[in-house]
Amino acid sequence: MGTDTASAINSVSATWLLDKSIVQTAEANPNKSSSLSFTFQPTNISSILVTTTMKTPSDSLRSSSSEPPSEATIEKPQSPRDVHGVKWALVVTALLSSLFLYALDNTVVANVQPKVVETFGHVSLVPWLGVSFALASAATTLIWSKAYGTFSAKKLYIGSTVVFMGASALCGGAPDINSFIVGRAIAGAGGCGMYMGLLTLMSVTTDNIERPKYLSLTGFIWGVGTVLGPVVGGALGDSKATWRWAFYLNLLVGAVVAPIYILLLPDFRPQKDVPIIKRFGQIDYIGALLSICTLLCAIMAMNFGGVLWTWSSSNSIGLFVGAGVLLVLFVVQQTFNLGTNFQNRMFPMHFWKSRTLIVLFLTMMLATFGSFIGIYYLPIYYQFTRGSTAVETSVHLLPFILLLVAFNLVNGQFMGKTGYYYPWYIFGAALELIGGVLLYTVDEHTSDAKIYGYTIILGTGVGCFCQAGFAIAQMKVKPEEIPFCVGFMTVGQMMGIVFGTGISGALFVNFAQQALKQVFPLASEDEISNAISGVGSQLLRSASSEEYAAAIHGITGAIQLAYVPIIAAGAICLVCSLLMKHEKVFVTGSFAG
Repeated sequence: MGTDTASAINSVSATWLLDKSIVQTAEANPNKSSSLSFTFQPTNISSILVTTTMKTPSDSLRSSSSEPPSEATIEKPQSPRDVHGVKWALVVTALLSSLFLYALDNTVVANVQPKVVETFGHVSLVPWLGVSFALASAATTLIWSKAYGTFSAKKLYIGSTVVFMGASALCGGAPDINSFIVGRAIAGAGGCGMYMGLLTLMSVTTDNIERPKYLSLTGFIWGVGTVLGPVVGGALGDSKATWRWAFYLNLLVGAVVAPIYILLLPDFRPQKDVPIIKRFGQIDYIGALLSICTLLCAIMAMNFGGVLWTWSSSNSIGLFVGAGVLLVLFVVQQTFNLGTNFQNRMFPMHFWKSRTLIVLFLTMMLATFGSFIGIYYLPIYYQFTRGSTAVETSVHLLPFILLLVAFNLVNGQFMGKTGYYYPWYIFGAALELIGGVLLYTVDEHTSDAKIYGYTIILGTGVGCFCQAGFAIAQMKVKPEEIPFCVGFMTVGQMMGIVFGTGISGALFVNFAQQALKQVFPLASEDEISNAISGVGSQLLRSASSEEYAAAIHGITGAIQLAYVPIIAAGAICLVCSLLMKHEKVFVTGSFAG
Protein backbone atom coordinates (compact mmCIF):
# COMPACT_ATOMS: atom_id res chain seq x y z
CA MET A 1 0.00 0.00 0.00
CA GLY A 2 2.88 2.41 0.84
CA THR A 3 4.45 1.97 -2.60
CA ASP A 4 1.15 2.62 -4.39
CA THR A 5 0.55 5.74 -2.31
CA ALA A 6 4.00 7.11 -3.03
CA SER A 7 3.53 6.45 -6.74
CA ALA A 8 0.20 8.26 -6.69
CA ILE A 9 1.65 11.29 -4.91
CA ASN A 10 4.62 11.49 -7.25
CA SER A 11 2.62 11.08 -10.48
CA VAL A 12 -0.34 13.38 -9.87
CA SER A 13 -0.61 16.79 -8.17
CA ALA A 14 -2.61 16.54 -4.96
CA THR A 15 -5.06 19.42 -5.18
CA TRP A 16 -5.08 22.13 -2.54
CA LEU A 17 -8.86 22.33 -2.50
CA LEU A 18 -9.22 18.66 -1.60
CA ASP A 19 -6.82 19.07 1.33
CA LYS A 20 -8.58 22.19 2.47
CA SER A 21 -11.96 20.46 2.51
CA ILE A 22 -10.47 17.59 4.46
CA VAL A 23 -8.95 19.96 6.97
CA GLN A 24 -12.35 21.45 7.60
CA THR A 25 -13.68 17.96 8.19
CA ALA A 26 -10.78 17.19 10.53
CA GLU A 27 -11.44 20.30 12.58
CA ALA A 28 -15.09 19.33 12.92
CA ASN A 29 -14.28 15.70 13.71
CA PRO A 30 -10.64 15.22 14.71
CA ASN A 31 -10.99 11.46 14.87
CA LYS A 32 -11.70 10.96 11.16
CA SER A 33 -9.97 12.30 8.11
CA SER A 34 -9.38 10.88 4.65
CA SER A 35 -8.57 12.04 1.16
CA LEU A 36 -8.56 10.57 -2.31
CA SER A 37 -5.52 10.50 -4.53
CA PHE A 38 -5.78 9.67 -8.23
CA THR A 39 -3.14 8.00 -10.34
CA PHE A 40 -3.39 7.91 -14.17
CA GLN A 41 -0.74 5.77 -15.81
CA PRO A 42 -0.85 6.45 -19.53
CA THR A 43 1.26 3.51 -20.60
CA ASN A 44 -1.69 1.21 -20.11
CA ILE A 45 -5.26 2.40 -20.51
CA SER A 46 -6.45 -0.09 -17.93
CA SER A 47 -4.09 1.28 -15.29
CA ILE A 48 -6.40 3.88 -13.77
CA LEU A 49 -6.16 3.49 -10.03
CA VAL A 50 -8.24 5.16 -7.38
CA THR A 51 -6.59 4.71 -3.99
CA THR A 52 -7.66 5.91 -0.57
CA THR A 53 -5.00 7.05 1.88
CA MET A 54 -5.57 7.95 5.51
CA LYS A 55 -4.16 11.10 7.08
CA THR A 56 -3.79 11.93 10.71
CA PRO A 57 -5.56 15.06 11.97
CA SER A 58 -2.19 16.75 12.49
CA ASP A 59 -1.21 16.10 8.87
CA SER A 60 -4.42 17.61 7.64
CA LEU A 61 -4.13 20.61 9.94
CA ARG A 62 -0.58 21.24 8.76
CA SER A 63 -1.78 21.25 5.13
CA SER A 64 -4.42 23.85 6.01
CA SER A 65 -1.86 26.31 7.26
CA SER A 66 0.23 26.08 4.12
CA GLU A 67 -0.32 28.24 1.07
CA PRO A 68 -1.82 26.69 -2.05
CA PRO A 69 1.00 25.31 -4.19
CA SER A 70 2.13 27.46 -7.06
CA GLU A 71 2.08 26.30 -10.67
CA ALA A 72 5.83 25.84 -10.50
CA THR A 73 5.58 23.38 -7.61
CA ILE A 74 2.59 21.43 -8.95
CA GLU A 75 3.56 18.42 -11.03
CA LYS A 76 1.04 18.12 -13.86
CA PRO A 77 -0.49 14.74 -14.63
CA GLN A 78 1.48 12.75 -17.16
CA SER A 79 0.20 12.80 -20.72
CA PRO A 80 -1.37 9.54 -21.93
CA ARG A 81 0.92 9.65 -25.01
CA ASP A 82 4.63 9.91 -25.66
CA VAL A 83 4.31 11.94 -28.89
CA HIS A 84 3.95 15.71 -28.59
CA GLY A 85 4.27 18.98 -30.45
CA VAL A 86 4.84 18.86 -34.19
CA LYS A 87 5.06 15.07 -34.16
CA TRP A 88 1.65 14.77 -32.51
CA ALA A 89 0.19 17.27 -35.00
CA LEU A 90 1.52 15.11 -37.84
CA VAL A 91 0.02 11.98 -36.29
CA VAL A 92 -3.40 13.60 -35.88
CA THR A 93 -3.27 14.95 -39.44
CA ALA A 94 -2.33 11.55 -40.82
CA LEU A 95 -5.08 9.80 -38.87
CA LEU A 96 -7.69 12.30 -40.00
CA SER A 97 -6.54 11.97 -43.61
CA SER A 98 -7.51 8.28 -43.54
CA LEU A 99 -10.93 9.21 -42.21
CA PHE A 100 -11.26 11.79 -44.99
CA LEU A 101 -10.57 9.12 -47.61
CA TYR A 102 -13.04 6.73 -45.97
CA ALA A 103 -15.75 9.41 -45.92
CA LEU A 104 -14.91 10.41 -49.49
CA ASP A 105 -15.31 6.82 -50.67
CA ASN A 106 -18.70 6.62 -48.97
CA THR A 107 -20.21 9.08 -51.45
CA VAL A 108 -17.75 9.31 -54.35
CA VAL A 109 -19.60 6.58 -56.21
CA ALA A 110 -22.78 8.72 -56.36
CA ASN A 111 -21.51 10.60 -59.43
CA VAL A 112 -19.09 7.93 -60.60
CA GLN A 113 -21.63 5.16 -61.17
CA PRO A 114 -23.04 6.59 -64.45
CA LYS A 115 -19.50 6.57 -65.88
CA VAL A 116 -18.87 3.06 -64.53
CA VAL A 117 -22.04 1.86 -66.26
CA GLU A 118 -20.95 3.55 -69.49
CA THR A 119 -17.62 1.71 -69.25
CA PHE A 120 -18.84 -1.75 -68.22
CA GLY A 121 -22.60 -1.84 -68.85
CA HIS A 122 -24.78 -4.04 -66.57
CA VAL A 123 -27.25 -1.39 -65.36
CA SER A 124 -28.94 -4.05 -63.22
CA LEU A 125 -25.88 -4.15 -60.95
CA VAL A 126 -25.91 -0.40 -60.19
CA PRO A 127 -27.38 -0.82 -56.66
CA TRP A 128 -24.39 -2.97 -55.73
CA LEU A 129 -21.94 -0.17 -56.54
CA GLY A 130 -22.92 1.79 -53.45
CA VAL A 131 -24.34 -0.90 -51.17
CA SER A 132 -21.29 -3.18 -51.29
CA PHE A 133 -19.14 -0.56 -49.53
CA ALA A 134 -21.65 0.12 -46.73
CA LEU A 135 -22.43 -3.58 -46.41
CA ALA A 136 -18.82 -4.58 -45.75
CA SER A 137 -18.25 -1.62 -43.42
CA ALA A 138 -21.22 -2.45 -41.21
CA ALA A 139 -20.62 -6.21 -41.26
CA THR A 140 -17.01 -5.94 -40.04
CA THR A 141 -17.50 -3.28 -37.33
CA LEU A 142 -17.76 -5.72 -34.41
CA ILE A 143 -14.81 -7.75 -35.67
CA TRP A 144 -12.58 -4.69 -35.83
CA SER A 145 -13.77 -3.64 -32.38
CA LYS A 146 -12.76 -6.98 -30.90
CA ALA A 147 -9.46 -6.97 -32.78
CA TYR A 148 -8.48 -3.55 -31.44
CA GLY A 149 -9.15 -4.80 -27.92
CA THR A 150 -6.94 -7.84 -28.47
CA PHE A 151 -4.05 -7.04 -30.81
CA SER A 152 -1.63 -4.17 -31.50
CA ALA A 153 -3.64 -1.11 -32.57
CA LYS A 154 -0.79 0.25 -34.69
CA LYS A 155 -0.33 -2.97 -36.65
CA LEU A 156 -4.08 -3.35 -37.16
CA TYR A 157 -4.41 0.25 -38.29
CA ILE A 158 -1.56 -0.02 -40.79
CA GLY A 159 -2.92 -3.37 -41.98
CA SER A 160 -6.44 -2.02 -42.55
CA THR A 161 -4.94 0.96 -44.40
CA VAL A 162 -3.03 -1.40 -46.71
CA VAL A 163 -6.28 -3.32 -47.37
CA PHE A 164 -8.12 -0.07 -48.15
CA MET A 165 -5.39 1.13 -50.49
CA GLY A 166 -5.21 -2.23 -52.25
CA ALA A 167 -8.98 -2.18 -52.76
CA SER A 168 -8.76 1.36 -54.14
CA ALA A 169 -6.18 0.16 -56.65
CA LEU A 170 -8.53 -2.68 -57.62
CA CYS A 171 -11.43 -0.28 -58.14
CA GLY A 172 -9.31 2.08 -60.21
CA GLY A 173 -7.92 -0.68 -62.40
CA ALA A 174 -11.05 -2.88 -62.47
CA PRO A 175 -11.38 -4.75 -65.81
CA ASP A 176 -15.11 -5.37 -65.32
CA ILE A 177 -17.99 -4.34 -63.08
CA ASN A 178 -17.78 -7.45 -60.91
CA SER A 179 -14.17 -6.65 -60.02
CA PHE A 180 -15.23 -3.09 -59.22
CA ILE A 181 -17.97 -4.29 -56.84
CA VAL A 182 -15.55 -6.67 -55.09
CA GLY A 183 -13.07 -3.83 -54.74
CA ARG A 184 -15.75 -1.60 -53.22
CA ALA A 185 -16.61 -4.29 -50.66
CA ILE A 186 -12.97 -4.80 -49.67
CA ALA A 187 -12.52 -1.03 -49.40
CA GLY A 188 -15.51 -0.85 -47.08
CA ALA A 189 -14.02 -3.47 -44.77
CA GLY A 190 -10.59 -1.87 -44.78
CA GLY A 191 -12.04 1.62 -44.34
CA CYS A 192 -14.04 0.48 -41.33
CA GLY A 193 -10.81 -0.85 -39.82
CA MET A 194 -9.14 2.55 -40.35
CA TYR A 195 -12.10 4.32 -38.75
CA MET A 196 -12.15 2.01 -35.74
CA GLY A 197 -8.40 2.40 -35.40
CA LEU A 198 -8.66 6.17 -35.50
CA LEU A 199 -11.31 6.23 -32.77
CA THR A 200 -9.40 3.75 -30.60
CA LEU A 201 -6.05 5.51 -30.90
CA MET A 202 -7.61 8.94 -30.36
CA SER A 203 -9.32 7.61 -27.25
CA VAL A 204 -6.34 5.96 -25.58
CA THR A 205 -3.86 8.77 -26.37
CA THR A 206 -5.96 11.65 -25.00
CA ASP A 207 -7.13 12.50 -21.50
CA ASN A 208 -10.71 12.95 -20.37
CA ILE A 209 -10.80 16.71 -20.98
CA GLU A 210 -9.17 16.86 -24.41
CA ARG A 211 -10.80 13.69 -25.78
CA PRO A 212 -14.09 15.36 -26.82
CA LYS A 213 -12.12 17.97 -28.77
CA TYR A 214 -10.20 15.40 -30.78
CA LEU A 215 -13.19 13.15 -31.36
CA SER A 216 -15.21 16.14 -32.58
CA LEU A 217 -12.63 16.57 -35.32
CA THR A 218 -13.72 13.21 -36.70
CA GLY A 219 -17.21 14.60 -37.28
CA PHE A 220 -15.74 17.64 -39.01
CA ILE A 221 -13.57 15.59 -41.36
CA TRP A 222 -16.37 13.09 -41.99
CA GLY A 223 -18.72 15.90 -43.05
CA VAL A 224 -16.16 17.48 -45.37
CA GLY A 225 -15.25 14.17 -46.98
CA THR A 226 -18.87 13.13 -47.42
CA VAL A 227 -19.76 16.38 -49.19
CA LEU A 228 -16.67 16.42 -51.40
CA GLY A 229 -17.17 12.80 -52.49
CA PRO A 230 -19.73 13.53 -55.21
CA VAL A 231 -17.77 16.62 -56.28
CA VAL A 232 -14.52 14.71 -56.68
CA GLY A 233 -16.25 11.79 -58.38
CA GLY A 234 -18.18 14.02 -60.77
CA ALA A 235 -15.21 16.25 -61.61
CA LEU A 236 -12.82 13.36 -62.30
CA GLY A 237 -15.51 11.40 -64.14
CA ASP A 238 -15.99 14.28 -66.58
CA SER A 239 -12.26 14.96 -66.98
CA LYS A 240 -9.63 13.33 -69.17
CA ALA A 241 -8.32 11.56 -66.07
CA THR A 242 -11.57 9.49 -66.04
CA TRP A 243 -13.46 8.12 -63.04
CA ARG A 244 -10.64 5.70 -62.24
CA TRP A 245 -8.61 8.48 -60.64
CA ALA A 246 -11.35 8.97 -58.06
CA PHE A 247 -9.88 5.79 -56.53
CA TYR A 248 -6.22 6.17 -57.51
CA LEU A 249 -6.32 9.43 -55.54
CA ASN A 250 -6.42 7.39 -52.33
CA LEU A 251 -3.05 5.83 -53.18
CA LEU A 252 -1.39 9.24 -53.51
CA VAL A 253 -2.59 10.35 -50.08
CA GLY A 254 -1.63 6.99 -48.58
CA ALA A 255 1.91 7.27 -49.94
CA VAL A 256 2.34 10.71 -48.32
CA VAL A 257 1.18 9.70 -44.82
CA ALA A 258 2.65 6.17 -44.76
CA PRO A 259 5.98 7.26 -43.16
CA ILE A 260 4.06 8.96 -40.32
CA TYR A 261 2.13 5.76 -39.62
CA ILE A 262 5.31 3.70 -39.54
CA LEU A 263 7.60 6.07 -37.62
CA LEU A 264 5.41 8.23 -35.37
CA LEU A 265 2.07 6.54 -34.77
CA PRO A 266 1.69 5.54 -31.08
CA ASP A 267 0.78 1.96 -30.32
CA PHE A 268 -1.82 0.49 -27.98
CA ARG A 269 -1.31 -3.15 -26.98
CA PRO A 270 -4.05 -4.20 -24.59
CA GLN A 271 -2.72 -7.74 -24.19
CA LYS A 272 0.99 -7.40 -24.90
CA ASP A 273 1.95 -10.12 -22.40
CA VAL A 274 -0.46 -12.71 -23.82
CA PRO A 275 0.98 -15.07 -26.50
CA ILE A 276 -0.34 -14.43 -30.00
CA ILE A 277 -1.76 -17.96 -30.35
CA LYS A 278 -3.75 -17.52 -27.15
CA ARG A 279 -5.09 -14.17 -28.38
CA PHE A 280 -6.34 -15.77 -31.59
CA GLY A 281 -7.98 -18.40 -29.41
CA GLN A 282 -9.91 -15.68 -27.61
CA ILE A 283 -11.80 -14.65 -30.75
CA ASP A 284 -15.51 -15.39 -30.73
CA TYR A 285 -15.69 -17.00 -34.18
CA ILE A 286 -19.32 -18.08 -33.82
CA GLY A 287 -20.39 -14.58 -32.79
CA ALA A 288 -18.39 -13.06 -35.65
CA LEU A 289 -20.08 -15.32 -38.22
CA LEU A 290 -23.56 -14.71 -36.84
CA SER A 291 -23.09 -10.93 -36.69
CA ILE A 292 -21.81 -10.75 -40.27
CA CYS A 293 -24.63 -12.92 -41.65
CA THR A 294 -27.28 -10.99 -39.70
CA LEU A 295 -26.12 -7.64 -41.03
CA LEU A 296 -25.68 -8.93 -44.59
CA CYS A 297 -29.26 -10.20 -44.70
CA ALA A 298 -30.71 -7.08 -43.10
CA ILE A 299 -28.81 -4.62 -45.30
CA MET A 300 -29.56 -6.45 -48.54
CA ALA A 301 -33.23 -6.72 -47.60
CA MET A 302 -33.44 -2.97 -46.85
CA ASN A 303 -31.50 -1.77 -49.88
CA PHE A 304 -32.53 -4.16 -52.64
CA GLY A 305 -36.22 -4.55 -51.83
CA GLY A 306 -38.23 -2.58 -54.37
CA VAL A 307 -35.07 -2.04 -56.46
CA LEU A 308 -33.70 -5.40 -57.63
CA TRP A 309 -36.86 -7.26 -56.67
CA THR A 310 -40.30 -6.50 -55.29
CA TRP A 311 -41.00 -6.34 -51.57
CA SER A 312 -43.35 -9.29 -51.82
CA SER A 313 -40.84 -11.49 -53.65
CA SER A 314 -39.28 -14.56 -52.09
CA ASN A 315 -35.91 -12.78 -52.03
CA SER A 316 -37.18 -9.96 -49.81
CA ILE A 317 -39.17 -12.22 -47.51
CA GLY A 318 -36.31 -14.71 -47.23
CA LEU A 319 -33.77 -12.02 -46.36
CA PHE A 320 -35.98 -10.41 -43.71
CA VAL A 321 -36.83 -13.77 -42.14
CA GLY A 322 -33.19 -14.84 -42.29
CA ALA A 323 -32.05 -11.59 -40.64
CA GLY A 324 -34.59 -12.07 -37.86
CA VAL A 325 -33.64 -15.67 -37.17
CA LEU A 326 -29.92 -14.91 -37.25
CA LEU A 327 -30.40 -11.96 -34.91
CA VAL A 328 -32.18 -14.17 -32.37
CA LEU A 329 -29.39 -16.76 -32.61
CA PHE A 330 -26.76 -14.04 -32.17
CA VAL A 331 -28.47 -12.59 -29.09
CA VAL A 332 -28.85 -16.04 -27.52
CA GLN A 333 -25.24 -16.95 -28.28
CA GLN A 334 -23.92 -13.69 -26.86
CA THR A 335 -26.19 -13.73 -23.80
CA PHE A 336 -25.35 -17.27 -22.76
CA ASN A 337 -21.73 -17.16 -24.00
CA LEU A 338 -22.13 -20.19 -26.23
CA GLY A 339 -18.76 -21.14 -27.71
CA THR A 340 -17.11 -18.20 -25.98
CA ASN A 341 -16.98 -16.52 -22.56
CA PHE A 342 -17.99 -13.24 -20.96
CA GLN A 343 -14.66 -11.53 -21.61
CA ASN A 344 -14.24 -12.64 -25.22
CA ARG A 345 -17.74 -12.55 -26.66
CA MET A 346 -18.14 -10.47 -29.80
CA PHE A 347 -20.67 -7.95 -28.49
CA PRO A 348 -20.60 -6.38 -25.00
CA MET A 349 -24.12 -7.42 -24.03
CA HIS A 350 -23.67 -6.15 -20.48
CA PHE A 351 -23.67 -2.60 -21.86
CA TRP A 352 -27.43 -2.99 -22.31
CA LYS A 353 -27.78 -2.99 -18.52
CA SER A 354 -26.77 0.69 -18.45
CA ARG A 355 -29.56 3.17 -19.15
CA THR A 356 -27.00 5.77 -20.20
CA LEU A 357 -25.28 3.48 -22.72
CA ILE A 358 -28.62 2.43 -24.22
CA VAL A 359 -29.64 6.05 -24.66
CA LEU A 360 -26.25 6.98 -26.12
CA PHE A 361 -26.42 4.06 -28.58
CA LEU A 362 -29.89 5.05 -29.78
CA THR A 363 -29.05 8.74 -30.14
CA MET A 364 -25.82 7.89 -31.98
CA MET A 365 -27.79 5.76 -34.43
CA LEU A 366 -30.62 8.27 -34.91
CA ALA A 367 -28.32 11.28 -35.27
CA THR A 368 -26.96 9.73 -38.46
CA PHE A 369 -30.51 9.69 -39.83
CA GLY A 370 -30.45 13.49 -39.80
CA SER A 371 -26.99 13.83 -41.30
CA PHE A 372 -26.92 11.12 -43.96
CA ILE A 373 -30.50 11.34 -45.21
CA GLY A 374 -30.00 15.06 -45.69
CA ILE A 375 -26.68 14.55 -47.46
CA TYR A 376 -28.20 11.94 -49.79
CA TYR A 377 -31.52 13.54 -50.71
CA LEU A 378 -30.78 17.26 -50.87
CA PRO A 379 -28.54 16.69 -53.94
CA ILE A 380 -31.23 14.52 -55.53
CA TYR A 381 -33.77 17.30 -54.96
CA TYR A 382 -31.57 19.91 -56.65
CA GLN A 383 -30.65 17.63 -59.52
CA PHE A 384 -34.27 16.96 -60.39
CA THR A 385 -35.87 20.33 -59.60
CA ARG A 386 -33.03 22.71 -60.60
CA GLY A 387 -30.98 20.58 -62.98
CA SER A 388 -27.91 21.18 -60.79
CA THR A 389 -24.55 19.60 -61.54
CA ALA A 390 -22.48 17.71 -58.96
CA VAL A 391 -20.51 20.85 -58.08
CA GLU A 392 -23.65 22.98 -57.82
CA THR A 393 -25.41 20.49 -55.54
CA SER A 394 -22.39 20.56 -53.24
CA VAL A 395 -22.68 24.34 -53.04
CA HIS A 396 -26.34 23.96 -52.07
CA LEU A 397 -25.24 21.56 -49.32
CA LEU A 398 -22.74 24.00 -47.81
CA PRO A 399 -25.10 25.69 -45.29
CA PHE A 400 -26.13 22.30 -43.94
CA ILE A 401 -22.60 20.90 -43.73
CA LEU A 402 -20.96 24.07 -42.42
CA LEU A 403 -23.37 24.32 -39.49
CA LEU A 404 -23.20 20.59 -38.82
CA VAL A 405 -19.40 20.51 -38.59
CA ALA A 406 -19.22 23.88 -36.81
CA PHE A 407 -21.50 22.79 -33.97
CA ASN A 408 -19.73 19.45 -33.88
CA LEU A 409 -16.51 21.34 -33.12
CA VAL A 410 -18.27 23.66 -30.66
CA ASN A 411 -19.62 20.63 -28.82
CA GLY A 412 -16.15 19.10 -28.64
CA GLN A 413 -14.67 22.35 -27.31
CA PHE A 414 -17.18 23.13 -24.59
CA MET A 415 -18.73 19.83 -23.51
CA GLY A 416 -15.43 18.72 -22.01
CA LYS A 417 -14.99 22.04 -20.21
CA THR A 418 -18.44 22.13 -18.63
CA GLY A 419 -18.61 18.38 -18.03
CA TYR A 420 -22.34 18.21 -18.79
CA TYR A 421 -23.67 16.49 -21.87
CA TYR A 422 -27.47 16.28 -21.58
CA PRO A 423 -28.17 19.94 -22.61
CA TRP A 424 -26.49 19.32 -25.95
CA TYR A 425 -28.77 16.37 -26.63
CA ILE A 426 -31.97 18.15 -25.64
CA PHE A 427 -31.18 21.20 -27.77
CA GLY A 428 -29.84 19.17 -30.71
CA ALA A 429 -32.68 16.64 -30.79
CA ALA A 430 -35.29 19.40 -30.73
CA LEU A 431 -33.64 21.09 -33.73
CA GLU A 432 -33.33 17.78 -35.58
CA LEU A 433 -37.06 17.24 -35.14
CA ILE A 434 -37.91 20.78 -36.26
CA GLY A 435 -35.54 20.58 -39.24
CA GLY A 436 -37.02 17.28 -40.37
CA VAL A 437 -40.57 18.64 -40.20
CA LEU A 438 -39.60 21.73 -42.21
CA LEU A 439 -37.84 19.70 -44.91
CA TYR A 440 -40.96 17.56 -45.24
CA THR A 441 -42.79 20.68 -46.43
CA VAL A 442 -40.33 21.35 -49.29
CA ASP A 443 -41.75 20.99 -52.81
CA GLU A 444 -40.43 21.85 -56.27
CA HIS A 445 -41.43 25.51 -55.83
CA THR A 446 -39.76 26.13 -52.44
CA SER A 447 -37.14 28.86 -52.61
CA ASP A 448 -33.47 28.16 -52.00
CA ALA A 449 -33.44 30.63 -49.09
CA LYS A 450 -36.07 28.62 -47.20
CA ILE A 451 -34.31 25.34 -47.89
CA TYR A 452 -31.03 26.79 -46.65
CA GLY A 453 -32.75 27.92 -43.48
CA TYR A 454 -34.31 24.50 -42.92
CA THR A 455 -31.00 22.70 -43.48
CA ILE A 456 -29.20 25.12 -41.14
CA ILE A 457 -31.64 24.16 -38.38
CA LEU A 458 -31.16 20.46 -39.09
CA GLY A 459 -27.37 20.74 -39.36
CA THR A 460 -27.11 22.71 -36.13
CA GLY A 461 -29.19 20.18 -34.25
CA VAL A 462 -27.39 17.09 -35.51
CA GLY A 463 -23.99 18.73 -35.04
CA CYS A 464 -24.66 19.26 -31.35
CA PHE A 465 -24.55 15.56 -30.52
CA CYS A 466 -23.75 13.36 -33.54
CA GLN A 467 -20.20 12.51 -32.32
CA ALA A 468 -20.58 13.30 -28.60
CA GLY A 469 -21.57 9.75 -27.68
CA PHE A 470 -18.07 8.38 -28.30
CA ALA A 471 -16.48 10.54 -25.59
CA ILE A 472 -19.36 10.19 -23.11
CA ALA A 473 -19.69 6.40 -23.39
CA GLN A 474 -16.00 5.93 -22.65
CA MET A 475 -16.54 7.66 -19.31
CA LYS A 476 -19.23 5.12 -18.41
CA VAL A 477 -17.19 1.92 -18.85
CA LYS A 478 -14.08 0.40 -17.33
CA PRO A 479 -10.84 1.62 -18.91
CA GLU A 480 -9.99 -1.80 -20.33
CA GLU A 481 -13.37 -1.83 -22.09
CA ILE A 482 -12.73 1.36 -24.09
CA PRO A 483 -11.98 -0.46 -27.40
CA PHE A 484 -15.22 -2.43 -27.05
CA CYS A 485 -17.08 0.76 -26.13
CA VAL A 486 -15.78 2.38 -29.32
CA GLY A 487 -17.07 -0.63 -31.27
CA PHE A 488 -20.41 -0.52 -29.46
CA MET A 489 -20.97 3.11 -30.44
CA THR A 490 -19.66 2.57 -33.97
CA VAL A 491 -22.18 -0.22 -34.46
CA GLY A 492 -24.90 2.27 -33.58
CA GLN A 493 -23.47 4.79 -36.03
CA MET A 494 -23.17 2.22 -38.84
CA MET A 495 -26.67 0.92 -38.19
CA GLY A 496 -27.94 4.48 -38.41
CA ILE A 497 -26.24 5.01 -41.76
CA VAL A 498 -27.43 1.73 -43.22
CA PHE A 499 -30.96 1.64 -41.85
CA GLY A 500 -31.55 5.39 -42.09
CA THR A 501 -30.63 5.55 -45.76
CA GLY A 502 -32.26 2.14 -46.32
CA ILE A 503 -35.64 3.20 -44.90
CA SER A 504 -35.59 6.57 -46.64
CA GLY A 505 -34.44 4.90 -49.86
CA ALA A 506 -37.28 2.39 -49.73
CA LEU A 507 -39.81 5.20 -49.23
CA PHE A 508 -38.30 7.30 -52.01
CA VAL A 509 -37.92 4.55 -54.60
CA ASN A 510 -41.35 3.00 -54.11
CA PHE A 511 -43.27 6.29 -54.13
CA ALA A 512 -41.22 7.64 -57.06
CA GLN A 513 -41.88 4.46 -59.06
CA GLN A 514 -45.61 4.75 -58.44
CA ALA A 515 -45.59 8.41 -59.43
CA LEU A 516 -43.64 7.85 -62.65
CA LYS A 517 -45.78 4.86 -63.64
CA GLN A 518 -48.81 7.12 -63.53
CA VAL A 519 -47.08 9.70 -65.73
CA PHE A 520 -45.47 7.17 -68.11
CA PRO A 521 -47.81 4.15 -68.16
CA LEU A 522 -46.07 2.62 -71.19
CA ALA A 523 -42.55 2.87 -69.79
CA SER A 524 -40.73 -0.30 -68.80
CA GLU A 525 -39.53 -1.07 -65.28
CA ASP A 526 -35.93 -0.50 -66.34
CA GLU A 527 -36.71 2.90 -67.85
CA ILE A 528 -38.45 4.04 -64.68
CA SER A 529 -35.67 2.69 -62.46
CA ASN A 530 -33.04 4.42 -64.57
CA ALA A 531 -34.98 7.68 -64.44
CA ILE A 532 -35.04 7.56 -60.64
CA SER A 533 -31.36 6.63 -60.33
CA GLY A 534 -30.26 9.05 -63.04
CA VAL A 535 -28.28 6.39 -64.89
CA GLY A 536 -28.46 6.75 -68.67
CA SER A 537 -32.16 7.63 -68.75
CA GLN A 538 -33.86 9.33 -71.69
CA LEU A 539 -37.34 9.05 -70.21
CA LEU A 540 -37.45 12.50 -68.63
CA ARG A 541 -35.46 14.16 -71.39
CA SER A 542 -37.91 13.02 -74.05
CA ALA A 543 -41.03 13.87 -72.03
CA SER A 544 -43.37 16.75 -72.88
CA SER A 545 -43.41 19.81 -70.60
CA GLU A 546 -46.63 18.61 -68.90
CA GLU A 547 -45.28 15.11 -68.37
CA TYR A 548 -41.98 16.47 -67.12
CA ALA A 549 -43.69 18.76 -64.59
CA ALA A 550 -45.88 15.90 -63.34
CA ALA A 551 -42.86 13.61 -63.05
CA ILE A 552 -40.86 16.19 -61.08
CA HIS A 553 -43.84 16.76 -58.78
CA GLY A 554 -44.05 13.02 -58.11
CA ILE A 555 -40.32 12.69 -57.46
CA THR A 556 -40.41 15.70 -55.13
CA GLY A 557 -43.23 14.07 -53.19
CA ALA A 558 -41.10 10.94 -52.89
CA ILE A 559 -38.22 13.02 -51.52
CA GLN A 560 -40.60 14.48 -48.91
CA LEU A 561 -41.32 10.96 -47.71
CA ALA A 562 -37.59 10.26 -47.50
CA TYR A 563 -37.42 12.92 -44.74
CA VAL A 564 -39.99 11.16 -42.56
CA PRO A 565 -37.32 9.01 -40.84
CA ILE A 566 -35.58 12.26 -39.76
CA ILE A 567 -38.78 13.39 -38.05
CA ALA A 568 -39.13 10.07 -36.25
CA ALA A 569 -35.44 10.08 -35.31
CA GLY A 570 -35.62 13.61 -33.91
CA ALA A 571 -38.66 12.75 -31.79
CA ILE A 572 -37.05 9.59 -30.38
CA CYS A 573 -33.78 11.43 -29.68
CA LEU A 574 -35.69 14.12 -27.80
CA VAL A 575 -37.32 11.50 -25.58
CA CYS A 576 -33.93 9.81 -25.03
CA SER A 577 -32.29 13.11 -24.11
CA LEU A 578 -34.91 13.72 -21.45
CA LEU A 579 -34.05 10.32 -19.95
CA MET A 580 -30.36 11.17 -19.60
CA LYS A 581 -28.80 11.70 -16.20
CA HIS A 582 -28.05 15.29 -15.21
CA GLU A 583 -24.47 14.44 -14.32
CA LYS A 584 -21.00 15.86 -14.81
CA VAL A 585 -18.68 13.23 -16.30
CA PHE A 586 -15.62 14.96 -17.75
CA VAL A 587 -13.35 15.29 -14.71
CA THR A 588 -9.58 15.37 -14.93
CA GLY A 589 -7.85 12.24 -13.65
CA SER A 590 -10.93 10.11 -13.12
CA PHE A 591 -13.58 8.20 -14.96
CA ALA A 592 -17.27 7.83 -14.33
CA GLY A 593 -18.55 4.43 -13.42
